[in-house]
Amino acid sequence: MSTPYIAGLTTKNIFLVDFKEPYAETNLRDETTTNIRGIIFSPKGTYLAYRTDKKVEIVRCSDWSVAATINGNVKDMFFSPLDNYFTIWEMFVMTKENPQVNNRVLVYEDGVFDRYVQQLQADKLKCFSVSPSPAPIYYFAAFTLGKAGQPSFWRVFKYPEFDQTQAVVSRSSFQADKATFYWNRRGTNVFAITQTDVWELRGYKKVGSCAAPDTTSLMWDPRAETFVTATTYPRLTVGNGWQPGNFPKSELSKIVPKSIEDTTPKPVAAYRPPGAKNRPSTFTLHEQEKPHRPGETPSEIERYRKTEATESGWEAARTESIGKD
Repeated sequence: MSTPYIAGLTTKNIFLVDFKEPYAETNLRDETTTNIRGIIFSPKGTYLAYRTDKKVEIVRCSDWSVAATINGNVKDMFFSPLDNYFTIWEMFVMTKENPQVNNRVLVYEDGVFDRYVQQLQADKLKCFSVSPSPAPIYYFAAFTLGKAGQPSFWRVFKYPEFDQTQAVVSRSSFQADKATFYWNRRGTNVFAITQTDVWELRGYKKVGSCAAPDTTSLMWDPRAETFVTATTYPRLTVGNGWQPGNFPKSELSKIVPKSIEDTTPKPVAAYRPPGAKNRPSTFTLHEQEKPHRPGETPSEIERYRKTEATESGWEAARTESIGKD
């Protein structure tokens, strides 16, 4: 895997740093590009986008040339999982002629945005998330806020079956007012975080520590070998700067502080052998294992063997359970 970059945003420029010693720094945009508000890498590390008060520019990471420019006062932006589409959010404006305010998620296909082809509708829809799975299998996770005295629900639907009775997964959560969904890269598993404890106080142990006072941001590089801590300007001006660290040594390299507003490591695309490049990935949900209880492996649950039925002449299959009851 190639050495990734880390991109940083200050009040005056966008800088790039090699994520290896001696952490050489280069300037991508200087103070002539004013009012830079945010930066983001595409999931595969192909592009870097930054936004100002007047436009968005998408830059190729291969040679740092401009791939596209979008004019407008953009408030947020993100890439699609395959780096094919780029979405921007502008300040929401509601008009009487076209209010577009309801509890619906509209689905468009094949890059045609004149009219939607499917919709997901739910009362008090709070948030939703689309799986990064390859076409034509897509999953939609949605969180709906419960009424007074009623639980909230998060559900997973298989596109295009959006009826609540057709949900693949349906779970309730009392006293939860928001949810966050995290998908694995293949889109076959999802974590739904509402209100929960994230530490098992009896089981975890500390593997290392280092001093990073006034830290407002912590991120890992794609190799899980280096992490970076930062004190960003919008949050705190004292001790502003960033520091890369090494795991498991938990050692921080000293970097001269500067007034930075954001930092982000450049993602790295998953390795694919030469014969699989430019070809779609195919898989079956849960193809690697059979259903089993937590803490057990599929081999401990059951074995299949075939026996000949001597009376009828038919071949029958019998399952012998060898696991725990």
